[in-house]
Amino acid sequence: MSYISSREITEDGVSFLFCESEGAEGVWKEVEEMLKSYPELVESYKRLNKRIKGFSAEKLKSPKAMPNTYISFIDICLDENHNNAALDLLESFQNENYYPPKDHIRKMMDFIADLTLDKNICSKSYKVLQHTLHATGSIAFEDMWSFEENNLDDIWPIGYDNFWMFIKSRFNSAMNTKDDQSERMLLFLEQVVNIFEIDMQIKQENFSSSILLRLIPKSVGKLRGNPKVIIDSLLTPFYSEEISMETVRLSQRLFDQIIILSYAGYICNDSLTNEVYLQINKLDSSMMTLFLQTLFSNTFRCQLLNIALLDSDFNELKRKPGMKKLISSPLSLEKIAKLYFYSMPYCLTEPDAIWRHMFFLNSILQSYISTKTLIQGKIVYHGLEEEEVDVITDDLIITRVKELKKWIKKKKMEKDLKTRSELLLDMIDTD
Repeated sequence: MSYISSREITEDGVSFLFCESEGAEGVWKEVEEMLKSYPELVESYKRLNKRIKGFSAEKLKSPKAMPNTYISFIDICLDENHNNAALDLLESFQNENYYPPKDHIRKMMDFIADLTLDKNICSKSYKVLQHTLHATGSIAFEDMWSFEENNLDDIWPIGYDNFWMFIKSRFNSAMNTKDDQSERMLLFLEQVVNIFEIDMQIKQENFSSSILLRLIPKSVGKLRGNPKVIIDSLLTPFYSEEISMETVRLSQRLFDQIIILSYAGYICNDSLTNEVYLQINKLDSSMMTLFLQTLFSNTFRCQLLNIALLDSDFNELKRKPGMKKLISSPLSLEKIAKLYFYSMPYCLTEPDAIWRHMFFLNSILQSYISTKTLIQGKIVYHGLEEEEVDVITDDLIITRVKELKKWIKKKKMEKDLKTRSELLLDMIDTD
C-alpha cells in the first residue's frame, strides 16, 4: 500500500510525505513530482482529508465502552418499548465519552428505517448515532456487521455479498416507496456512508483494518478482484425511472471509498475499472452520462473514458507514423490531443453517437487536467510532461476543435443533439 501520510506547505511550495508501504519511512516529494507519478494518491489524500462537518480525527477523545450498568438501564427501556427514554439515556451516557454496544447501534439504525415508529424517534436515533460517530470515531461501529458466516446468531445482516444485496435493497426502498419511507431510507443510507467515510479518514494509513474493506468479497490473496456484486448494488439508483439525485450522491460517495481502496492497492484497480465500464454500458445513455458526471474521482473518470475512447474508429489514423504506438501508450495529454480528438465513433448513424463522443472528449480533457494540477492559494502546480506542455503551447486541441465545429455544422443531425455537441466544443474551446 503506497500512500501520502502528510503534506507541507511553505514559501517554497507544496510537498507530500510519500510512503511506499504501511509502516515504511516516508520520503518528502515535491508536488510536481507527485502529480506526475502518483496523481491518484494526491487525489485520494485530498478526499480523505476533506473537512467533515462536526468531526475532527485529530480531536477525537479516548472513547470507552459503555459500562454494563448503563447498558442494563437502556435494555430495560428498550424491552418495554420506552424508546424515547432509551435514546435520552444513550445521549446522556455519550456525554461521558462512552460509546454504545453494537446491539444498541443496530437498534437505532432499525429505528431510523421503521415506519411504525414516530418520526421523532427516527430523527433522534440519527442524531445520537451522529453524535457517537463524531465524538468517538468509528470504534462503536466496528462490529455492527457480522463478518463470519458461521456465526448465525449474529446476523445484521451477514457480511460480504449479502451486505451489498442489503445496500441494494435499501437503495430500491429509497427510490420506489412513498415519501416518508423514502426519506427514512435515505437517512439510513446517509448514516452508513458517514460511518465508512469517517472510518476511512481515521485509518487512512492502515486501510487493512477498515470496516468497508472487510465487507468486500475476498479473492485469492489479499487483493480483492471481484467487484461485480458491489458495482451492481451501487448502480441501482441509475436504473430508476424517477432518478433521485440524493440517492445518486450517496451511491457516488460510497463508490468513492471503493475507488480509494483500489488506489491504495487493496482492490484490483483493473478489475474494478473493467467491471464498472461493463456495467455502465448497460445503462441508458443519459444515465451513463450522469454516472460519469457525478463521479468524485477525476482519475477514475479518466480510466473509464480511456476505455470508452479506445473503442473508437482509428482506421485513418493508423496509417500515420507513430499512431499505433500512441494507441497502446498510457493516457497522456498528447494521446488525448493527437489520437482521441482525431478519432470518430464507429456508429455515426446512431442518433446520439456524435454527441456522446464529444462528451467523452470534453470530459477526458477536463478530468485529465484536473488530475495533473493542484491549486494552492493563487498558485497552480502541474505534473505534465514536456510533450504534454507542448500540446498546450502549440494549440493542438484548439486547432482540432475548430475543425470539429465546421464538421458538425455540415453534419445531418437532430437539431438538439447538434446544438449540444456544439456547446461541448465551445466548452473545450473556452477551457
